[in-house]
Amino acid sequence: MTTSEAAFFEENGYLILRQAVVGAQLADLTAELAAVQQAVESGLWRGNHLFEEEGVARVIFNPYDHSPTLRRVIASDAMLGRARVMLKSPLRLDHTKLMCKVAGRGSAQPPHQDYYYWQANRANQVAVFVCIDPSTEANGCLRLFPGSHTGGLLPHHEEYHAVSGERHWVCDLPSGAVEVPFIAEPGDAIFFGSLTIHRSESNRSAQSRRAVIFEYDELNNLPEKPGWGGPLPAVRWTMES
Repeated sequence: MTTSEAAFFEENGYLILRQAVVGAQLADLTAELAAVQQAVESGLWRGNHLFEEEGVARVIFNPYDHSPTLRRVIASDAMLGRARVMLKSPLRLDHTKLMCKVAGRGSAQPPHQDYYYWQANRANQVAVFVCIDPSTEANGCLRLFPGSHTGGLLPHHEEYHAVSGERHWVCDLPSGAVEVPFIAEPGDAIFFGSLTIHRSESNRSAQSRRAVIFEYDELNNLPEKPGWGGPLPAVRWTMES
């Protein structure tokens, strides 16, 4: 991670890495995640997912368990090296998920900070969002608010997805907040901290928008008796001590 990257992340709460996954590795990752999605939507695999509507996945948890290429990406120097600098700590992997924003009807995600879903001692986590499909404003790209991480954890209220029943924690935007859309191609990645406010619009296009997300946490950052505030972490993984 370069000095300029570190400074940008410190100031803005996110960092874009273009062509983070390319070539044969991107092709393998895309194929393996497509197989995961097909197995879930066909009913072959049950559990660990949320549906937008019957037979159409919205979120699939634990793709790590079924994608060797994803495991290699997560453990790569490009990802781990930057995440270590961002968190200023050795790491563990908390969880992974495949987001499937289906063409024409994938729903919006309201503004929130990921830390509201976590059960940890410190707000010191970073998510990595890797595009599988092109990400555009029309198909509901991720939208971030630079500098919003500096205001600490904000109050959130509950909302529920009208179809899946998924619980969302939602925060109000700070006065004067400026929004930046993450327009990207397959293989592009964005890192963002667990206090960085982000959201997305619904997918109004004819193109689906899939992305895989993995979240690193500071090592030894779990409380002794963790509660439950959101999706249960799927993986207690570490390559470091």
